[in-house]
Amino acid sequence: MRYQKTMTAGEAVVECMKIENVTRAFTVPGESFLAVLDALEGQESIELIVNRHEGGAGFMAEGYARSTGKVGVAMATRGVGAANISIAVHTAFQDSTPMVVFLGQVKREFLGREGFQEVNFDHNFNEIAKWTTEIRDSHRVPELVQKAFRVAQTGRPGPVIVSLPEDMLTETTTMNFGPPTSIPAPAPSTIEVETFQRLFGAAKKPIVIAGGGVSSSEGELALRRFVEKFKLPLVAGFRRQGIIDNDHEAYIGHMALPRRQHL
Repeated sequence: MRYQKTMTAGEAVVECMKIENVTRAFTVPGESFLAVLDALEGQESIELIVNRHEGGAGFMAEGYARSTGKVGVAMATRGVGAANISIAVHTAFQDSTPMVVFLGQVKREFLGREGFQEVNFDHNFNEIAKWTTEIRDSHRVPELVQKAFRVAQTGRPGPVIVSLPEDMLTETTTMNFGPPTSIPAPAPSTIEVETFQRLFGAAKKPIVIAGGGVSSSEGELALRRFVEKFKLPLVAGFRRQGIIDNDHEAYIGHMALPRRQHL
């Protein structure tokens, strides 16, 4: 369903959260995104959880996303808040956790002029985020924020950074909103299934290495039935020990970081 509304850009950010069924957001409040905080105050569907440190807000959002399967939403202000939350973003990137992180930014007239606590978020998060964007035109808020939620959840999930210049958030314009993110359910082709069957049938000592995709697709039961049917040993991926009951006869351990061999 698509529709239009006239509102501030800050209100449009919250409207996008509602479209994407966000019910909790984690933050340390900052003056650079007050327009978003003001919009959150006037509604009841999204609970705003205030933290004492941006790192805490980031890890709460990451843990919330991992435990619920929903997108974790966190907010921080400018370069200092972004630096504090960056470790949680890195964790989400390595663990394929869907997150959308909103970062307040300096006013557009100060961008590139060493504004107070200004940081180029695209450069700083390029290697630890799945995608970064800075919204400089207020009418593009629905387009880019909804894209952020889509990128965070589809393909290999991961964290997305959305930079919000302070003055942009107070502008009022007509916003065009689209439908919520639809996550496709990929399936192997017939050729891929036949190839797997051939390789599996020819294997002498097959072993299952189960990663986070099993959990994100809610495939734990199917995994257990598979290893039980063919009596296969199973190794959990790095930090994925909970993918199967560790007392299960198929479970033989989990992958870990390699250790250097000393002579």
